[in-house]
Amino acid sequence: MKYDINAILAILKYETDDNIREILNNKEINWINVLGYLSYHRVAGLAYEKANDIDIRLFDYPVFLSTYLINQAQRIRCIEHQKYVDMISNEFNKKKISYVFLKGTVLNNIIYNYGSRASNDIDLLINKKDIKAVTNILKKLGFIQGVFDYKNNKIIEYSNKDISEIENKIGETAAFVKISDTPTAKTIDIDVNFSLDWKPTFCEKTINRFLDNKILVENPNTGNQIYSLCYRHMFIELCVHFYKDSVLIDQINKRKILDLYKIIDIYYFIMKFFKEINVQSLYNDISESKLDNQIYFTLMHILTLFPDAKTKEVIKLLNMLNTDNNDLNIIFDQYDNDIKMFTDKSIYDRVFAYDLINLYRDDKYE
Repeated sequence: MKYDINAILAILKYETDDNIREILNNKEINWINVLGYLSYHRVAGLAYEKANDIDIRLFDYPVFLSTYLINQAQRIRCIEHQKYVDMISNEFNKKKISYVFLKGTVLNNIIYNYGSRASNDIDLLINKKDIKAVTNILKKLGFIQGVFDYKNNKIIEYSNKDISEIENKIGETAAFVKISDTPTAKTIDIDVNFSLDWKPTFCEKTINRFLDNKILVENPNTGNQIYSLCYRHMFIELCVHFYKDSVLIDQINKRKILDLYKIIDIYYFIMKFFKEINVQSLYNDISESKLDNQIYFTLMHILTLFPDAKTKEVIKLLNMLNTDNNDLNIIFDQYDNDIKMFTDKSIYDRVFAYDLINLYRDDKYE
């Protein structure tokens, strides 16, 4: 197992080490395990591209073929998503709605080549007051708020009561879905967020500040521009999103694992853009929004797997953060913070575990 994980981390490293061939030629590697990890953690498309840049012959043939097919399928999916991104942008701009795209929709334009990263959905951040206007636009574009029933190829629509309950319970609207029936994109799904974390009451002042500082980024494939968070706010949002999916008990029960692709997103972002960010301004935003613990938690996960991300800028930020180290080992109920579970397992062990919840217990370890 150790050699399998070493191979995965070596392949995915932002800048490839000189000893990559020695690592991947190790006869102890179980390539079935490697392919399983890459696929389950949704980094197979990226692994193909990285290995192809080095020497794709370092992969066993079944691993080469599988990662290549995943990469090409994700590329088709990204192109299809981009059509809807442009469509949504045009409609929102006409109505003068303040919004930005988040996560994969932006990262596929500024970090990754199409095919490297999978995107489940299209993520947006808006102001809560614009929910009705956004809903009307998306419905006119053919989207339905509901859940896709893949067995019967139909969308089960939410009731008005369901929609209201979701908005009052979490920091986003009920999901918008449209059946696409195009290759690799059975549906187009849109998540509309009005909060940075899981609470619908997240500070609106912060959301307004983030939206007011939005930037335009260009899609290198089409030349079209889309609204994104500025780089320092993008970093914060990516970290908070990872934190949310990593510490909420119901999220861990549902997802089973700590998604490696989310760690890679932030790691690659740090390696490519962190030198352009004013660390003091970044910390001011983090502190004002009381997000120190979320940022620290995320950085510790990244640095455990990819120590090369510990740049002088990251060290400077870490020294500024006001955090509690114990929070690294705690998960909790999102509706009752007094319900907690604890672990003494390392971050490394947690990232590569399946059924992550089994590594936690209700009482503290002695």
